[in-house]
Amino acid sequence: MTKMNFNKNDYDKFQTLDELEKEIFSEDEINDIHARALKRAKARNEMTEAVSKALIQYMASHHLGFNQFKKQLHMSSATLAKILKGNSNLTLDTIAEISEATGLKISLHIG
Repeated sequence: MTKMNFNKNDYDKFQTLDELEKEIFSEDEINDIHARALKRAKARNEMTEAVSKALIQYMASHHLGFNQFKKQLHMSSATLAKILKGNSNLTLDTIAEISEATGLKISLHIG
């Protein structure tokens, strides 16, 4: 990757981040950065979707309503709603807390 030293005045000449990006990186580098970002986003979405589906199944099999489940998990309504919709950027701590509160075994397969 290209490294350039910019000061505050240099940044003022750019109207958008796209313009700055084009100044710093080659077209190939930009395409690579964007492709890697899309790949990470897809992987993150697949993981959050898997957690969401597992929790919805857990709620159904244990006949839990939303309010009961949020109390069991010690979560706010907003946090649980985001998780159930698959719109949460889950941390490892949150996943561990969910596992502990539900007894669900959550595993990560790499490879």
